[in-house]
Order: sequence, then structure tokens, then C-alpha cells
Amino acid sequence: MSTVDTYLDEVAAIEREFPGFRIVPKDGSTLCKIINVLLLVLTLGKSKFMAEYITTIGKTIYTPPGWEQKPWVNRWIVLRHEGIHLRQFQRTGMGWFWFGWVVYSIAYIFILPFGLTLRSRWEREAYSESIRCSQRYGIHVNRARIFDQFTGVQYFFMDLRKSKVSAWLDQMGVVD
Repeated sequence: MSTVDTYLDEVAAIEREFPGFRIVPKDGSTLCKIINVLLLVLTLGKSKFMAEYITTIGKTIYTPPGWEQKPWVNRWIVLRHEGIHLRQFQRTGMGWFWFGWVVYSIAYIFILPFGLTLRSRWEREAYSESIRCSQRYGIHVNRARIFDQFTGVQYFFMDLRKSKVSAWLDQMGVVD
């Protein structure tokens, strides 16, 4: 099945697995606006959090402007990626209550040593799903962009082991 139904079926599956699941525009979220300001300060104004990134917090996926206009397959790939994060929240027991969310957030961003965060491990798992889904539909995977996500400012230097990130992308069959 290669239609918008694939996307709608994924939404329905996530709603069944995670009652209370929602997709919300970032620009309507006070929490996302606060996070944006913090990221702009931490990245010296280089964050594109509100404009480009999809964010999952608890059972909510926050989307940037233009989400509904994206092709169904791109939205489906994102849902597959964010579904991994929903399961990570659940698996770690930190997904649904404010305390768990705070602990998960700290572990996600700030567990030292700097440049080797739990976020790197969790994002690698989610990006692996994104890569597999993209390859399934013949969609080009931009190796340089993913490499920069892991090692650069946009994801707050979550993994500075450039050779490990490169080896993982090789293993996933991502070439440019």
C-alpha cells in the first residue's frame, strides 16, 4: 500500500498503542516557544528548532510550519521515527509523568561525557528507522545532514565521535 492511507494507518496504530497521542503545531505551544528560546541561547542563535524540527514530548509530537503540506510518505517516515521515541519513553519508564519527562530530558541532553549522550543512542535508533523507511520508498538519505545532526550544533553536539557516526552511516548503507 503506497498511498496516504499508509500515513493514516500509522497515525491510527500510534493512537491505539499510545492513548492520548496527538500531533500539535509547534507555533501553538508555549512549551515549544520556551524550548526555542533556550536553544537559541545555547546555540548562539543557530537553532532551527521551531522552523525545521519535529519534537516528541510525552505522547505529543510537535510539528513545524508546513507539516500538513508535506507529502504523505515524508510524514509517515517522521511518524515511524517519532514512534521509536514514544516507545523509548515507555521502555525507560520515563514517558508520561512530569518527573519522568524531566529525568528523560536531562539524560537526553546533558548526560556526560559531553558529546556522547544517551540522546545519541536514542536518536541513532530512531534515525535507523527513518533511514530504512526512506530506503524502502527510494527516498534519498542525505548523509551529510544526518552526520551534522549528530556531530553539530543543531542537535547540541550529541556525539563527537565522528568516526563512529560515519561507521554507523556506512553500516546503514547511507552514501552521498
